[in-house]
Amino acid sequence: MKKIDNLYIPRNLKTREEIIEGLGREEIIQIAILLAISIVFSFLIKIIFSLSVAVVFFLTFNSATVMTLKKDSNTHISVKDQMNFLLKYSKSQKTYKYKYLDEWRL
Repeated sequence: MKKIDNLYIPRNLKTREEIIEGLGREEIIQIAILLAISIVFSFLIKIIFSLSVAVVFFLTFNSATVMTLKKDSNTHISVKDQMNFLLKYSKSQKTYKYKYLDEWRL
């Protein structure tokens, strides 16, 4: 009887250390920088409008930041990565002008 060796491919294998699931060191640094920027803008909005508008801006901006930078548990791709892929695809060449030649009848 022939023995069949099965190939085992592990699932959810991460190639980098994640501090929180889906968020590594790079994403945490980006979130911290954008948090500081949102605090500054929130103070400016509080001066111009009111405290409630500033709080809504602060919470909305930071929630959107985390949702955009957090990587999916299945594909390990974030919304930011998907937007970068889409931008790269939109700039790539999509029409290929060539002349078909039968290589046997030149």
